[in-house]
Amino acid sequence: LVIFLTIWYNLKSFKLTLIPFTTSLLSIIIVLGFMGITHIPLTILTAVVPALIILIGTTEDSYLVSEFVEERTIHSDKDLIIKAISKKLGLAIILTATTTIVGFASIYLNKIVMLQEFAIVSTFGLIINFIITIIIVPNMLHFMQINISRKHTVNYQTILNFSQNVFLKHTTKVYIIVAIFTVSMASFIPKIILDNNTLNYFKNDSEVRKRADFFKKY
Repeated sequence: LVIFLTIWYNLKSFKLTLIPFTTSLLSIIIVLGFMGITHIPLTILTAVVPALIILIGTTEDSYLVSEFVEERTIHSDKDLIIKAISKKLGLAIILTATTTIVGFASIYLNKIVMLQEFAIVSTFGLIINFIITIIIVPNMLHFMQINISRKHTVNYQTILNFSQNVFLKHTTKVYIIVAIFTVSMASFIPKIILDNNTLNYFKNDSEVRKRADFFKKY
């Protein structure tokens, strides 16, 4: 809901906001079917995959849709706009999807079966979402009847200009602040607590914890 409202607030179009969630919904349905075919169980980790598809998948769709909105305020020919977007963002989207997919696929190298199942499902889901994105999104943008004007979209140029001016005028100070902050946060790394107890995933008042605590007493 938060992601939906965020995208809608920026695009000011209900139809355009539906595009990222359409691709995500199709991907989730296919992934759940894949889990049924491969007999991969729904565990604590694999249950997170649908949320990951929405979070990561909507990013690529939002790139395409937002760029379409920007170009649509200038040009009226949808076909030319879609071709221009493909040339402009094609490589960036492919690299983003590839690095993300490879990152999740690398989890399979772990010897824990639950992590391997998560790697398989998440990797498959992200691949499917990418394929659906490059096929469905351009077609939806082409056939949707949407009137777009500059006043209907949020303009972040002021924020971007401010950040650029701050960095260009105070480059050394920015680097120093970032370095100090990074070093200070790195000093807390040794204080990370290692917790492999799966019971801690549940609240203290949950039935699982209550039963576990009961058996510990005896």
